[in-house]
Amino acid sequence: MSAPLAPRAGRPDLGRVTVILAAHLVTDFFSTVIVPLLSVLEGRLDLSPAQGALLVAAGMVCSGVIQPVVALASDRFRSRLFAPAGLLLAVLSISFVSHAETFGQLMLIQALGTAGIGAFHPPAAALCGQLSGERRTQGITWFFLSGMVGTVMGIALVPRWVKLAGLESVQWLVVPGMLSVVALYAFTRRAPFDRHTATRLHAAMPGHERRARWGHIGVLYVGAALRHTVNMAFLHLVIRWSEAETLARTGAAALTRELRLEAATTGGDALAAMQVGMAALGLMLGARVRPGNERAAMVFVPIIGAGIIALFPVLAGAPDLPARLGRVLPLVLAFGAGAGFAGVLPVSIALAQRLLPHRTGLASSLMMGGSWALAAAGPPAAQVMLERWGLDAAFLVTGLALALSGCIGLALRERTLAHAAGVAP
Repeated sequence: MSAPLAPRAGRPDLGRVTVILAAHLVTDFFSTVIVPLLSVLEGRLDLSPAQGALLVAAGMVCSGVIQPVVALASDRFRSRLFAPAGLLLAVLSISFVSHAETFGQLMLIQALGTAGIGAFHPPAAALCGQLSGERRTQGITWFFLSGMVGTVMGIALVPRWVKLAGLESVQWLVVPGMLSVVALYAFTRRAPFDRHTATRLHAAMPGHERRARWGHIGVLYVGAALRHTVNMAFLHLVIRWSEAETLARTGAAALTRELRLEAATTGGDALAAMQVGMAALGLMLGARVRPGNERAAMVFVPIIGAGIIALFPVLAGAPDLPARLGRVLPLVLAFGAGAGFAGVLPVSIALAQRLLPHRTGLASSLMMGGSWALAAAGPPAAQVMLERWGLDAAFLVTGLALALSGCIGLALRERTLAHAAGVAP
């Protein structure tokens, strides 16, 4: 008799899941405080564009590298402290970004803050998936959506808030941040683990099935790394595009403090639209893609998004566009780009957790931070391409990288996906 295909799923724990979703919203709001203000911080501290790209890249490395480490520790020690501790570190670092007086101090704040944000995600995603029971994909989708809501709020509101009240006002974020830390700890510290049952089921599988599952994790990891890299490269290019558009619109020869704030608002709106696209398609795919049938989405969604990214500067920067269309079209394109490189993220996280039910923290971290760390190459690479080849070529190459991630999804096999879903093919 063959071993069971997957652990038995129970009913969702809606109370704890809701607290995790709220904490994720707050965490990802904090993750977007520094990046939308990059142009402002460059002007305040007299930084070069290369230093700005390095700052963003350092955040990716710190956030990404720590995630597999925290995931392994969380799985090994069966502790629920890692997610609240990560959020605490992020709150206490990023809230005081206005106190940075040198590039080194700003880099330290970025490193500590993003490390805390990274430490939050694997244990929180793993627990959210577990507590969602038989609705794991939907739970992960709502986890993803809550993060997107926090990101959109941060990108859209922080530049306007700083423009109105000054950079020093960011320090008041420490109040809602600390309340979130306390709530997360109080509601999840006694949440159970289901690792032992999943470990026995995994050990009972035939060797070829275990190898196939780990092989599929590798395929998902490479695809996720490419998509995350495209995400960060696109983000950096949009920031530079917004600066170029502001100069072209005003006829100014150089960016002043006021023009940098205007560019931050323009870029922030586009990046917010990008996050909405990520959330919208992620929510749709989470509801429509059935477990075991993930392959088509993993292939075609990135390929479609690749075309949108490649055309972004051509369409968004067309000089003969009517004024209203010129304001709306960049938002539409950013929406489509975000959907293309992140719409499949919740599906891939839930799939990875099903493939490795005894290592859900590790599976989650590989789809997020483990592959996210490689995305640190995105902003510097985008800046190099921009300087050497120009904005249009930089967007084109970035789109081709996203198309490649879709082609990699062809290596997924329906039989293995069906087994991970608990359905015999």
